[in-house]
Amino acid sequence: MSEFSHHELSIQLEETSEELRARWRGSSGEMDVGERLSPFLNEFLERARRLEKPMVLDFTDMELMNSYTFIPLVQMLDRVREDGDLSVVILYDPKRQWQKTSFSAMITFKSDRIVFQEN
Repeated sequence: MSEFSHHELSIQLEETSEELRARWRGSSGEMDVGERLSPFLNEFLERARRLEKPMVLDFTDMELMNSYTFIPLVQMLDRVREDGDLSVVILYDPKRQWQKTSFSAMITFKSDRIVFQEN
């Protein structure tokens, strides 16, 4: 589990001694992305739990994401919110208007374990 690819979307995983990072690149406009993305994100989350490392989801290089891509992401954040052992930092680029708008709307997930950070 080091990479995810679906049409124009790619996610590269990096592991350091401090964190597990998922770098999102490209664009995601496909309606069926959730069918493949959900299992990948679940595995990423379970790996973070097993290794006891925080997660970083880096969206700064993402060109575009549709609502079908956000659904598995929201489901993942729900799991983080329910699990006291997990944490995630979501990095986004506020200069990309769609990122600023989309991640600002997700602020309801913000907590001590779910952090939204402008990059």
